[in-house]
Amino acid sequence: MRASTIHSEQGRFRITERDVSPPEISDTQLLVRVRATSLNRGELAGKVPEGQSKRFGNEAAGEVIAVGKNVREFQVGDRVMGRCEGGCAEQVAMDEHEAMHAPAHLDWTQAAAIPLVFTVAYDMLFWHRSVGSGDTILITGVPSGVGIASMQLAKAMGARVIGTSTRQEKLDALLSHGLDVPLLAAGPGFAQKVLESTGGKGVQLAINIVGGSLFEDCLASLAIGGRLAIVGHVDGTKSSQIDLASLHAKRLSVFGVSNKYRTPAERAELVRDMKKDALPFFREGGIVPLIHRVFNASDAQAAIELMQSNAHTGKIILTL
Repeated sequence: MRASTIHSEQGRFRITERDVSPPEISDTQLLVRVRATSLNRGELAGKVPEGQSKRFGNEAAGEVIAVGKNVREFQVGDRVMGRCEGGCAEQVAMDEHEAMHAPAHLDWTQAAAIPLVFTVAYDMLFWHRSVGSGDTILITGVPSGVGIASMQLAKAMGARVIGTSTRQEKLDALLSHGLDVPLLAAGPGFAQKVLESTGGKGVQLAINIVGGSLFEDCLASLAIGGRLAIVGHVDGTKSSQIDLASLHAKRLSVFGVSNKYRTPAERAELVRDMKKDALPFFREGGIVPLIHRVFNASDAQAAIELMQSNAHTGKIILTL
């Protein structure tokens, strides 16, 4: 079968297709015929060591063609989506605890856009009990994959969304998808605008996708009892000043969201709860993943270059 690998060399990434043996599955895995996979920025910077390569694709959607003997929830023929290793391939092994039934009305490209970014969004909004109906949240870098997923899930929950970006056209594009307050922010200094847009109260949750350069503004944007979620640091800034007086007086909380160090049991619990709490929004049509562009897997190099250009708003999908 055909599978893709990603290779890093002098800061550039190259995708290569090659013939490999079909994967063997364990007693608790599904064998999935992949129909689509999705690009994620986390697969690039820092994740592919210089001069090395790894299997490409961290999530996939497709049909189950075989199941391990201990698999109980899925059977051959089911439409599934989930996180996996090497999802840009004709077939992939997927752990049962990572798999979800794909909503029937979504096509393969839409299903492939759900598992990673919406699991992160669910982690912040539901698992950390951060948002309720009528709350206001701030998302820095809202046009990113996690940013858009967080916006869509928060809106489905009845929240109001303030989003920042360095590009006005991206903010404009998201107005019709649920963004309430667009803030053009090329760097720090937007906290006052956030406070003005909330009548001086601040937001119940700030999601910092950008990194340390925006940490102080995110903290200053919080309402009393507010929470700050740290999702990443694409700006490369991994440290910042903390206003301890504000943290103390306003009873603020800061937490990180990362699946890297979760145990298999924790990941299984997260996905199980997401199926119960968040998937109904997709099944009932409340959320439709935003797709920027679809490529054939044979054009994966062009898809990577589009992602690195930062010209997209929404997910970049590869079909097989």
